[in-house]
Amino acid sequence: EAIVALKYQRDWPLAAPLGRLLADRLRASIPALSGPEANRWRVVPVPMPTWRRRYRGIDHARELARAVAGDLGLRSVQPLRKAGGRPQVALARGARLRAGASPYRLRRSDRCRFGGFRSDLRGRSVILVDDVLTTGGTIESVASVVSRAGAISVIAGVLAVTDFENLSPGLPPA
Repeated sequence: EAIVALKYQRDWPLAAPLGRLLADRLRASIPALSGPEANRWRVVPVPMPTWRRRYRGIDHARELARAVAGDLGLRSVQPLRKAGGRPQVALARGARLRAGASPYRLRRSDRCRFGGFRSDLRGRSVILVDDVLTTGGTIESVASVVSRAGAISVIAGVLAVTDFENLSPGLPPA
């Protein structure tokens, strides 16, 4: 209910406590988030299309990522963008799995003049933040782009996971 309220009812204050819950879970499962290794981590929200952010009035994943990063003492960056398209919630599981080419790209501001990337992700470990993991397709797609941008490891941090039978093949339960 809290995720739905944050995402669809513009209940922005929920981002902070939900982000703290996710940060607590990440802290408990990733020892390297504290101490001298912490500076190599970045928190990256799974992007949504600009039109959807404007329509909803909130980018819930970005707000969650800011809360997670703040609680963990890490830096939150937004190096990705997403092309428009149908919302995942409107697609059946099979359509999600057949979605095809990734709609996620590095933002232009993260492109160098001669076609390379000048990303803050190069040589970093990344925590991808999203609200719900359903098939795993979105996280896999975003993780692929982040890895190509130079991230050395990628971890998904989500608030909720649907029934494991709905996960895409090859993704172990988290």
